[in-house]
Amino acid sequence: MLSLGSLTFLSPWLLGALITVPALWWILRVMPPQPRNIKFPGFFLMKDLKTEMRTPVHTPWWLLLLRSLIVAFFIFALADPVMKISTSLTGSGGPVLVVVDNGWASAAHWEDRRGKLREILSQARRSERPVIFLPTAPAESDGLLHVFGPMEAGDAEQWADHLKPQAWPTAHKDATALAMKIFEGHKVSHTVFLSDGLTQAQDEGREFVTRLQGSSGLTLVTDDKVNTPYIMRQKAMKPGKLSFSVEKLRPSAAPETQVLAAYTQDGNILDTMKFDFPAGETTTDITWEVLNEMRAKVSRIALQRVPMASSTYLTDSQWQQHPVGVVADPSRAHHYSYLNEVYYLKRALEIGGVLTIDNVAPLLQKSLSAIIWPDSAAMTAMSRNKLYDWVNEGGFLIRFAGPNLAAQPDDRLLPVRLRYGERAMEGAMTWEKPVGLNPVTAEDSPFNGIDVPKDVTVTRQVLAEPTPDTFEKTWLQLEDGTPLVTGANIGKGVLVLIHTTAGTDWSNFCLSGLYVGALQRMIALSTGISGYKADKMLSPFMVLDGRGKLNPVNKTSIVAAVDPKADFTPSPATPPGLYGGLRQFQVFNLGDALPPMIPLEGVPARVTTETYALSGEKELKPDFFQWALWLLLADLFATLWLRGAFGRSSASGAAAAVVICLLMLPSTASAQYQGSHVDLASNIYLAYVETGDVSVDRTSYNGLMGLMDVVNKRTSVQIKGVHGVDLNAGNLFFYPFLYWPMTTVQAPLSEAALQNVQAYLSRGGLILFDTRDQQFASPSGEIKGATIGVKKLRELTAGLNIPELTEVKRGSILTKAFYLLSDFPGVYAGGNLWTEKEPNPNNDSVTSVLIGGNEWAAAWSQSRDDRLRYTVTPGGENQREYAYRFGVNMIMMALCGNYKSDQVFVPYILDRLRRQ
Repeated sequence: MLSLGSLTFLSPWLLGALITVPALWWILRVMPPQPRNIKFPGFFLMKDLKTEMRTPVHTPWWLLLLRSLIVAFFIFALADPVMKISTSLTGSGGPVLVVVDNGWASAAHWEDRRGKLREILSQARRSERPVIFLPTAPAESDGLLHVFGPMEAGDAEQWADHLKPQAWPTAHKDATALAMKIFEGHKVSHTVFLSDGLTQAQDEGREFVTRLQGSSGLTLVTDDKVNTPYIMRQKAMKPGKLSFSVEKLRPSAAPETQVLAAYTQDGNILDTMKFDFPAGETTTDITWEVLNEMRAKVSRIALQRVPMASSTYLTDSQWQQHPVGVVADPSRAHHYSYLNEVYYLKRALEIGGVLTIDNVAPLLQKSLSAIIWPDSAAMTAMSRNKLYDWVNEGGFLIRFAGPNLAAQPDDRLLPVRLRYGERAMEGAMTWEKPVGLNPVTAEDSPFNGIDVPKDVTVTRQVLAEPTPDTFEKTWLQLEDGTPLVTGANIGKGVLVLIHTTAGTDWSNFCLSGLYVGALQRMIALSTGISGYKADKMLSPFMVLDGRGKLNPVNKTSIVAAVDPKADFTPSPATPPGLYGGLRQFQVFNLGDALPPMIPLEGVPARVTTETYALSGEKELKPDFFQWALWLLLADLFATLWLRGAFGRSSASGAAAAVVICLLMLPSTASAQYQGSHVDLASNIYLAYVETGDVSVDRTSYNGLMGLMDVVNKRTSVQIKGVHGVDLNAGNLFFYPFLYWPMTTVQAPLSEAALQNVQAYLSRGGLILFDTRDQQFASPSGEIKGATIGVKKLRELTAGLNIPELTEVKRGSILTKAFYLLSDFPGVYAGGNLWTEKEPNPNNDSVTSVLIGGNEWAAAWSQSRDDRLRYTVTPGGENQREYAYRFGVNMIMMALCGNYKSDQVFVPYILDRLRRQ
């Protein structure tokens, strides 16, 4: 080791190679650079030719200096230079024992502790001594202390990166016993103890330090700057206020400013409050007044500047009395417009409590007291069954009517029986007018006492069957006596149906104050999760880590159920967190279970003490290597310049230099982010469902490729390619169109596939279901009975929520999206093409489902094999042309929506219809 001021070389013998630099100077000096090549013109032009170009006898001095520096920097790098090297560990030969406090108190300034640990391990590596680790907090895997090592210092540095603070106290007694066993089994050269500054008792702490000192010597790392743990304890609360007592280990000489932050379930900061910790005090009280609108959204409250489990307060269920879930697409949660019914639900519910927008499965996993199901949210059969079980076990479901429910009135998730279809009170085909509401007069109605505005009217509704119990289940009526809101008990839960939509499509109900009041009144009727006190063992489902963050229970840990009647003791088996069921839980905070803090004092005089302040040590080997490479790059450019590589006729040499320069630059992670998702999102692809039948899948691919060529040639749309998709994959939404042929080999869809397809349809995707059975039609074009393709279609879509269907008729957007069409042939002509009776207005009133059996892919295919296998009948090539036109219209409708319905196009369309 050689020290030159603050610079130290760990391998100084390598510096002897510097004597080769003068020799290199001499060798390079006697070797002249390569002459420059000059292309001369014709021979007759060489007469009297003179040039000022001269070939130097020696290499230029500045190039010699540059190359000498390159060699010197490489030598310096190999000599292991270190700036401001830290003091080496005492002792030699044997392993170094590193004892680390990693209990709840060590979370304060954990990064400072980790930096000091790395510095100690670096000292052990330089002295070539192995390391033995002894963390003092019990492990979460079995609740015991473990010894790690001996291990090489390099391996110890990797192991230390995985060390983390725990959310329970240390066990110094058990650590003392393990340390004695280590001293007996290994000749420890030195011991280092990274303390958190706490002890459970002064006698116990002094004994622990004395035993660690032993015969090898001890370095105790501790200081008041890093060892600043805090404990936040709950005090008796008054309505609308939060009260805490905050304790810290040692008093400060001046007032200390801290920030208390309220977090939502998503980890976002909802509000903050600054407070001053008085000088000379170790405890202070805090009172925080919380608004009602904010109170229900608070998930945890913690000190923002000192993230610790002990300074984190998990809000009890009384602060989240009635969290509500809305079944909708979570990716659009912040982008719903006033044309969507979820927009009105958000506006009505956000101010009154916690609102979660998600799909059914994630909502059922949350602790919710009520779930709202708008009609636009499609749901698979399996999801309906799970939702029914949730209501049966005590859930509260509020359901809105709409076109989807009107087409499927036999759903069991209804409080009353419904008639098929909807009742329209406004339109060209009815004499009825919009109907107002009756005031609430029944004393047993949940809406008793609520004001009913006179300007609220309903233009459409789903009608209940007039059974004897319908009147008993009616909570709110229209003026004509028909129900608007009905409710009934299902098992332990409640199911409520509002017989109109949640948006403005069927009524102006959502624009009134009654809408907000009715929803809040119904949600208040739910069981909620307030004041939950369990009388049986509670299983954990979310636990706190040492930094105060909630995480799911680790399956490899020993976390077990807790007894709510017994005193809570934080440990690896019972960490602080949330315990109980999904809908009802109880909170166990760490701060409420900790005793007052006792500082570690009375350290023996022979113990060497250090602080967590770092020496500023820095290894310069990477820097010297980097400098040498940059100088090497400069030498490359200089050499190319001397050889004339940057002249007009040597552009290739300059380009090569630029390429080499770019290759030497450090790569970034963003350069690798050019995956398939970026391509799918930036371009248009058509897709077909892979059925497992190789022949059918090949025809589907060939057919869509043929349709792609036609669309690219005849329209301004440019489709890039065709992909086969697996319905179990979650990337269906990249494709505007799916072709789905029916085959006998297709297996029933999994739950994941059903959810993906349902989400694809609800987001505006278009699927063409091809039953491929028109070949079995009679000469008149009719098919009697259910064919194999129809049966397979019913089997595959049994779990999907597909609304009422109708035939595609003249005037549909499909008949005029690009070409004017009256029928939709494929390989076979005739047959019916089915579509949604009332497409979702959120999808521009464009259908998401087309069902037919004309085998379109075979007609679109331009493959010679497919054209030999499939004969277009009865119209031949003329029929194939109309099949292409149908495909073009379908793609234009999927991409452009209902744009042809804009009034600006009406004159042109009418003119063409007259000439047709």
